[in-house]
Amino acid sequence: MSDAYIFDSNFFISLAQTRHPQALDRVLDLTAGKGWEMHVTEPILGEVQYVKCKGSKHTAMQLSNAMMEVHPADDKAIVNIRTQLGGGHRAPQAPDLSLMVLADDLSNRGKSVKLISDDFKISTSSKELGRSYAVLSPSVFLFTLSRELAGDDKKLVRMLYKKVRHGEMEYVLSRADMYNVEDKLTWLMDNLLTTVTAPAGPPTAAATQVALSTPGKAPGQTIQGGDWDALIRHLRGEHVRRGHIKSFDPIMPHLEPLTELLDVLREIHRISDGGDIPAALRYSHSELSTLKSQLQLSVGALDYEMGRMVLRAYAEMLPHLEMVTALLHINLGEVVDCEDHLDNVALLALAAGLNHIVVEANYLEALVHVYRDAWDDAEEQFSLTFRLAEQAGDEATVLRSLIGGAVASQLNSDYDGAEELMSQVNERVEADPWSGSVALEEFGDHFTNFGATYLAVGLYNEALECAVESRAPDDAERILGKLRRARLSMGLEERETAVEIRDLIDMANDIQDKELLDTYLSMKEELMAEMERMDDPLEGTFDEWSPATRLPDPLEDWLDIVRADPLPKGEGTILVCYSSQMGNVGVLVNDTVSLPGIELARFKVTPSSKVKLVEAPEPFRSGYRLRGIIVLHEEDPYLLSRSPIRLRRQTRLVPEPPHQSA
Repeated sequence: MSDAYIFDSNFFISLAQTRHPQALDRVLDLTAGKGWEMHVTEPILGEVQYVKCKGSKHTAMQLSNAMMEVHPADDKAIVNIRTQLGGGHRAPQAPDLSLMVLADDLSNRGKSVKLISDDFKISTSSKELGRSYAVLSPSVFLFTLSRELAGDDKKLVRMLYKKVRHGEMEYVLSRADMYNVEDKLTWLMDNLLTTVTAPAGPPTAAATQVALSTPGKAPGQTIQGGDWDALIRHLRGEHVRRGHIKSFDPIMPHLEPLTELLDVLREIHRISDGGDIPAALRYSHSELSTLKSQLQLSVGALDYEMGRMVLRAYAEMLPHLEMVTALLHINLGEVVDCEDHLDNVALLALAAGLNHIVVEANYLEALVHVYRDAWDDAEEQFSLTFRLAEQAGDEATVLRSLIGGAVASQLNSDYDGAEELMSQVNERVEADPWSGSVALEEFGDHFTNFGATYLAVGLYNEALECAVESRAPDDAERILGKLRRARLSMGLEERETAVEIRDLIDMANDIQDKELLDTYLSMKEELMAEMERMDDPLEGTFDEWSPATRLPDPLEDWLDIVRADPLPKGEGTILVCYSSQMGNVGVLVNDTVSLPGIELARFKVTPSSKVKLVEAPEPFRSGYRLRGIIVLHEEDPYLLSRSPIRLRRQTRLVPEPPHQSA
């Protein structure tokens, strides 16, 4: 049975709205290259006759005429199908009905038909008529295509998938206050689960047993009087009264796997904190695969109403596991996989009405773009997150998104856009300096985690100013320590960019109180004097092999690894390390040390090791501000500790312990 794809107008429009050069041209070329049949109707071409992608010489109509089989509308069949659907506003519009008629015709010819549209009414109408063809959203089609490609083609289509998916979700969320969007969100999520993220291989015997051992409800039966919040608390391991969840008994066997999710999250947390992130990721993927298998089997075994309730419960719970999986991927430097799971988090959370998680997922995705220095994507994602956070009333993320967007715009050479965003930051920070301090410090932490400490300097500097104005001495002292480390961690080639970011971020706040301003300036002067001392070479160096116990006490302790750079000709690695008491020192090891992902790494010599402590030659001294270099004997051991970081302090691998209720 051959595959036949029918395209609605929103497919063409959504690709054009990505603003990616020749997006539609490339997607149609790649689809044709897979040998997939492409079909469209004349009324749809009438709707897209002027739609054109950036940089393309051809309109969507011209491309479709050249590459697709174009079918005339069957007016008689359209009237017939409209009548079957009850006519009027209950039926889709005529161009959409022409697609459904074509889908019927191709299906009757023995083809496996997939109608590509994000028009929810087409999906519901097709289901109402009992049609066998599938209705897929444009984003799901793009994801499906990307899985058939490799190399740059795969990257391109995966990127377009993300942009189209974001557009779909933003459109739905932006209309949440105008009409009930739960049905469409449920459809989008089910579309994704059954078409895109279906686990490989057959479901487990346990999953099959859960789904098939419980019959669906009888026609007309309903579940009334249930306390949905009580059900979710029960699934999270809290004690709730039996009467609050008794009405959910018919679906409870299908929800049983969710009751173990908290234990799963704790186990992932334990494994990852033990340093074995790949093992934690394998376990997380295994649990996700099992849960998605069970979800699909359960929904398939139940009628529509009950299946939707099960789907909603999974939508409330699965984002936590998807979020953890995303964070594990980014700790391993696996950006694309991280973004995929964050997209899943956002869609699941939307379907469950968890807008704060939607905002969080989009915010984290913006940080992922920052991590890979994709400043254009970061600008766009911070802008989307800003709009979502405004809709959700999340003022903290509104501020973070403005700061992130300003930095991304600056680094993307959009200087006017950066200043415009910083003017909005200024309004908020001047009104609430402490909130500004929290947001600025957090972004400094992100850049430090990404190994871009030079970008953190300006953020920590302004966060310090806000903390002083907020009369928060403990916060100011903590931020001062981070600022000290960040300034010492800058490489020579990074200092010019650091000054640009500092000047931009300096727009965020101005201290008006003279006494507080004097306090802030005094702290900066003291820091400058300390920086000068930290540029002096270490005293007490020695160039003969000696026990590690001869090192100054602070250098025998754990040292933070700022960066790890290979030496030429495979001669080893220079670890640039930071000591809060000694400043920057280098560690020369014979091994190849790679820090591919986002993680906190530390170094420590063992007491039995033989070392030298020598002066740092150029370019190590000026380039890395090294006060000296510890040279480790060729065969002697050392300790290297790694642990995952959190992209945001508020993000937890394991939820807070539940409060017990009666």
